[in-house]
Amino acid sequence: MTFTNDQYPPSGRYQRSFWKWSIEHLERMDKDEEDGEIDTRIYDRYLSLMSAILVVPPPDSYMTYYWKPLSSLGCTDRSSHETITLLESRTTIESGTTGLRTWCASFVLASYLIANAETIRDQTVFELGCGSGFLGIIVATIQQKFNERHESHRQPLPAVLLTDVNAGVLSRCRDNVQLRCNQSSNHPNITFSTLDWFDALSLPCTSVGVVIGADIVFDPILVPPLSARMAVVALTVRNEQTLAYFVTEAVKELCVEEVPHAFTSATYFDLDTAGVDAGLDVKIFKFTLHNSAS
Repeated sequence: MTFTNDQYPPSGRYQRSFWKWSIEHLERMDKDEEDGEIDTRIYDRYLSLMSAILVVPPPDSYMTYYWKPLSSLGCTDRSSHETITLLESRTTIESGTTGLRTWCASFVLASYLIANAETIRDQTVFELGCGSGFLGIIVATIQQKFNERHESHRQPLPAVLLTDVNAGVLSRCRDNVQLRCNQSSNHPNITFSTLDWFDALSLPCTSVGVVIGADIVFDPILVPPLSARMAVVALTVRNEQTLAYFVTEAVKELCVEEVPHAFTSATYFDLDTAGVDAGLDVKIFKFTLHNSAS
């Protein structure tokens, strides 16, 4: 039995070198022969090999998102917008993590928090899996706007605690939050910590008002870290059975409330979510202890 190069081709690097060498020699031969002509298929083959190396992941780029704050946060001009600028990955996975870009669940949760600003505006907020910093910037901006509106009895801004298990992601989050174009850069009480999910169990219950997170729950063994405090979490429904199983297990330990929400591009954000979990539903859940007020 014989095998062809199509079945077991040499490396692309070798093929490019071979065809480049061949074309250079053929072109020199062609000049010495009046009737000589190189088959165009040779050029086509070389060009196809060259185009393959041009397909590289797009570089990280700055993305600016626009949103409309509510009048309850001190917005008097209904046409005005706030902006959030982030340096983000344009690929799904980079450096082994999905945390370097903003996903649809973060937009949905951000819209909910803007519409229900009383949930976080004067509370210490602890975010699990902060990613590139999108939600942290939203929270910090809401707190600052609320504080500015109530200048007559202004209080020290509550803490915003942003955590992620990936040190590289956390570094990107810090850089984005501190960008001068983001209002969060003026928030005096934001901290950044590398934290594994289960380390959250060691935090004092009284030190955190609200835990938030987007796309951070995948398995029922992750329920215990939510049991010490109130949490508001947005989950993308990638598998109905997996989500149903998680909720079934969660209600054994916690009060679980699915929070209604309406998210459209015209609600609070002017953005195009095509390609970012496009077509998938996102649900918001509130987790509290059974003896806690909802």
